[in-house]
Amino acid sequence: MINDSLKLHLGCGSVYLDGWVNIDLDSDIADIQHDLRNPLPFDDGSVDYIFAEHFIEHLTQAEAKVLLAECHRVLKDNGTIRLTTPSLYVLLTNYLKGDLNEWQEYWMPPTKAHMVNEGMRSWGHCFVYDADELVRFLNECNFNKLKFEGWRESDIEAFVGIENRNFHKELIIEATKTDIATQTDFLKVREAELLWTRTINDSYLKKIKELELYNCSLSASINENESIQDKYVKDLLNHINNQDSFIRELKRHIASLKNTLIEDKE
Repeated sequence: MINDSLKLHLGCGSVYLDGWVNIDLDSDIADIQHDLRNPLPFDDGSVDYIFAEHFIEHLTQAEAKVLLAECHRVLKDNGTIRLTTPSLYVLLTNYLKGDLNEWQEYWMPPTKAHMVNEGMRSWGHCFVYDADELVRFLNECNFNKLKFEGWRESDIEAFVGIENRNFHKELIIEATKTDIATQTDFLKVREAELLWTRTINDSYLKKIKELELYNCSLSASINENESIQDKYVKDLLNHINNQDSFIRELKRHIASLKNTLIEDKE
């Protein structure tokens, strides 16, 4: 029964989960105040489920390896830990896309460069994972059965609807303690990554179309200006030709007057 299960909520902060043992170093609402860089105060094989939302990225990999070893120790056989953590892929995708609004309810970076640097270093972040590194690291920590999950989705009842933060394309993975190694299915996360990458391509295509429209407009403007200039040159040449005719006529008139004056003198 889920209600009889021992469930640990690591790095709870200001989020208290009923029915879970909420653990944090500084939180006033924590059931246990504990530095998670130190051994967990639970017996071997005594815990059914562990949940950590936006916590593992606040540890160095060396610290995270110690914590995950402890999680592996205290979990029962077939016990599962669920990790939710920011995605390096999404952070860099948003950088390439120029999207500063992904986390706007929490954070609005002034520039793309700030977004990447703050995303990786601010709020005590030590290491931001992509899917491949998270799988490699969990395997290294003896978790052999891994499954990527959707936000608030799970085949395990204890984890259904558990995420507290709004969804921002985080990596969500469940790691089960078992001696039977299984191949990790990346399909769900790859489909999501492809969708996010497509938004970059769509953005680039939009910019290309805008440039094409601008070029068409510019070409039309150039053609119009060339037509105006051609007409101006033709009008100017006609005016010059008319002036030439006028000057020739004026010369003939002057010559005629000159001849008349000569005849009058004679």
